[in-house]
Amino acid sequence: MGMLQCEKHGLSGIAINIEKSICHKINRNQQILSSDLIVVKVYLYDNDQYLFNLNYIITKESKKKYNIKSIYEIHNEEDEKQLNEIDSLVGVICEKCFVEYKFINNIKKIVNEYKHRDLKN
Repeated sequence: MGMLQCEKHGLSGIAINIEKSICHKINRNQQILSSDLIVVKVYLYDNDQYLFNLNYIITKESKKKYNIKSIYEIHNEEDEKQLNEIDSLVGVICEKCFVEYKFINNIKKIVNEYKHRDLKN
């Protein structure tokens, strides 16, 4: 688990893979709506054996602008190159700032989807 030094909370855990523009708005308590956001799911494999998934929160605007897919399946290093665009968009935010966000109820649906980890057999 990563940590950062938050100006408000001191040393704190982080929420990862959230678009930098979203992190910026949350830190400034600017309103965001679930309808403006999307969760991108990335399924990671070791060749054909499923390992786990990562979820990203990005804006629908960025998804369209950068032609980002809703789902990625990563089986090898070559597949991983597909994530370069999305990885360049995302950052981290203090986990406590994320939870205390003034408009958290506006994005509950997206947050719940973001936190959901898929279990595959």
